[in-house]
Amino acid sequence: MAPRAFISVYKNCWIDIGFPSVDVIAGIDQAIQDGVDILQMSIVPKHPLPDSFSKDDVAIGTYSAMQKDIFPCVAVGNNGPSLETLGCAAPWDMVVGATTIDRRIRVTGNGQQFHGESAYQPNIVTNKFLPLIFPGSNGQIDQLICRNNSLNGINVRGKIVMCYAMGRGTENIEKGDVVKNAGGVGMIIMNLLPDGFITYSTTHHLPVSRVSYIDSLQIEDYIATNSTPIAKITFGGAIFGTRPALALAYFSSRGPTKYNGNIVKPDVIAPGVNILSAWTAEVGPFPLV
Repeated sequence: MAPRAFISVYKNCWIDIGFPSVDVIAGIDQAIQDGVDILQMSIVPKHPLPDSFSKDDVAIGTYSAMQKDIFPCVAVGNNGPSLETLGCAAPWDMVVGATTIDRRIRVTGNGQQFHGESAYQPNIVTNKFLPLIFPGSNGQIDQLICRNNSLNGINVRGKIVMCYAMGRGTENIEKGDVVKNAGGVGMIIMNLLPDGFITYSTTHHLPVSRVSYIDSLQIEDYIATNSTPIAKITFGGAIFGTRPALALAYFSSRGPTKYNGNIVKPDVIAPGVNILSAWTAEVGPFPLV
C-alpha cells in the first residue's frame, strides 16, 4: 500500500443533516490546502442524482483537487442494481464499485445442507433438529419480512423462523429481535431475486443463517411439501476460496450516465461486502455500538 503514509480525516457528514454541499466542498478545500496526495471519498450526491456537473458537488470539489495534481477516488454509490444509478461519474475521478470477497462465515441449514452467513457465532448451539416455520407463506407482507408485531398470534416458540431479507441494513437485525421476542430460537433470512448470491455476515442476536436466492427457493419448496418441516443451524467458522468471487455486489450502482460524455464508469471494482472490523466484545446479544 503506502508504508509510513499519513492519513488525514475531514468530517463533513452529520447524523442529523447528512452531508451538506458546503461541508463537502469545505472538506475538499481543506485537504487541498493541507497538500494531500490522494483524496478518497465514500460519499455520493443525494437523490435526485445529478444530471450535470454543475449539480454534482463531489465532481466540483474533486475537479479542484485534480487541478492541484491530487488523485480523486470516489465511491460509485449503493443504488444498484438498476441502470443509470451512478452517484459519481466525473471523468477526472477514479470511480470504484463494490464486489464480494472469497471468504464466507459459514452456517449450515436443514435436511439438505445450505451455506449461509452470520457474524454471530455462539460457542454453544444445539445440534437438535427444530421445527421450521414460514409465517409469510400466506403472502402477508408484514409476516413475509417479520415486521414488528407481525408474529403475534403465530406459534413460533422453540422454532426456526423463515423471513425475507430487507437489503443489507439493520432491518435484518431488528427482525431477529421480533423472532426472539415471539419465542423463536433461530431465523433463516432468505434473499430475494435482486439480492442474488450476495449474503452478509451480520451481527445478529440469535442463531441466524442468511441464504442465497436459489437456496431460499429450495427451502421454501421443502417447507411447502412437508407437513412437519425441521431444520438446524450449525456454525462452521470462516471458509475461504468460495465461488463465485469476486462477484459484483447487487447494490453497487450501475452505469451508464449521460452527462459525462458517455465515458464508461465505474473505472474499477473492489471488495466492499462483509469487510469485517474489530469489536470490543463478543458478537451476540449485546447493544450495537
